[in-house]
Order: sequence, then C-alpha cells, then structure tokens
Amino acid sequence: MIILVWLLAGIVAVGLAFFSPANAVDPWGPLNTAGIVAGIYIVALAAYSLRPPLSRRVRIGGWIAVFVVGGSVLLAWRGYDDQSHYQAVTLSKIKTVISRGIIANELSEPLIKTLEQYYARPAKNKKSIGTVFRDRYQGVTEGWDIHEKYAASDKLSVIVTSLKDNEVVLVAEDGYVKGDNPEFNNRSGNKGMMQERARLTERGISYEREN
Repeated sequence: MIILVWLLAGIVAVGLAFFSPANAVDPWGPLNTAGIVAGIYIVALAAYSLRPPLSRRVRIGGWIAVFVVGGSVLLAWRGYDDQSHYQAVTLSKIKTVISRGIIANELSEPLIKTLEQYYARPAKNKKSIGTVFRDRYQGVTEGWDIHEKYAASDKLSVIVTSLKDNEVVLVAEDGYVKGDNPEFNNRSGNKGMMQERARLTERGISYEREN
C-alpha cells in the first residue's frame, strides 16, 4: 500500500511539473522541470527505502547505485538537450539562408528583365524604366504585390513601393522567417520579419538588407 502511494505521488508530481508551463514553446523547459522533480522524487524514495533494518552494506550499495545510475541519466539528458538545441539553431540558420536566396531571386528577376528590355530598345524608341516595368506588369501601381503565390501558405510578398519614370523600388518580406532585428517594424505591419529592398534605375540595381 505504501509503495502504491509513493508511485502515485511520483506520477502526480512529475505530471504537474511537466504540464505546469502550459504555453511553453521550447519542450525542453517542461522536460527539464519534470526531470528535476523526478530526480528529487527518486532520491526521496531511495532515502525511504534504504533505511534500517537494511544492513549498512546494502544501504551504501544502494546509494552508490542511485548516484551512478542518476549521474549517467543526467549526462545523457544534458547531451540530448544540447544536441536538440544545436539542431534547432542549425535548422534556423539553414532556413534563413534559403529565405535570403529566395528573396534575392524574387527581387532581382523582375528588375533584371526590366533592365534588359530597357537597354534592348533602340535609342529613338527608348521608353523610361518605369514605363518598361508597367508594360511587363499591366495595371501595376505603387503598393502592388507582384509575387505570384504558389500556395495559400506562401507568406512572401514583393511590394512595389516606388514606381516612377526613372526608378522602380521593390520591398520583399518573408512573413515566416525572422530577420536580424526582432524589433524591426516591417512595411506590412509585422515585426521582426526578414525584409530586403531593391532599387532599379537606368544605372543598374542596388540592394539593401533592411532586416
């Protein structure tokens, strides 16, 4: 009966420790809390179990086993924790690199094609940079998103922020991936998201990483 009470107490204590931070984003927070509670529970259970009338030799051997097994579990636990966080950081860096590449392509492609068409026309029939861009994107005005969404989950936007005869400015934002500054105010109203800017003139294209 006493053993059953100990088991129930352990299950309840560890369960409460794990589920108490209900809004935790990192699962290792609740896991570490539950692990600490479980460790305290095991030490308390060992202290209850390894007491007289057990012989001194049995009690010493029992405590040695508790500390050896507990230390091994702790080392393994910390190893998994460190590995998990390392993988999360690595995946985040990979996602950032991929997103930067996609944004660079989405910004450069329409501007490069516009510049090529601008210089391909004879001097006597040459149109302005802005006019060539309008011809490529019929009906486009400032504030338009020229990015073609491939799915409803596509949160990338490429907004025309300036459309004049002598310049075209595009601002691209990734609605999923965070940028360098978490306090950066994006053009869309979001905060801290990746954002880059490209400006086209007859002299070429300039790029700026805004976040």
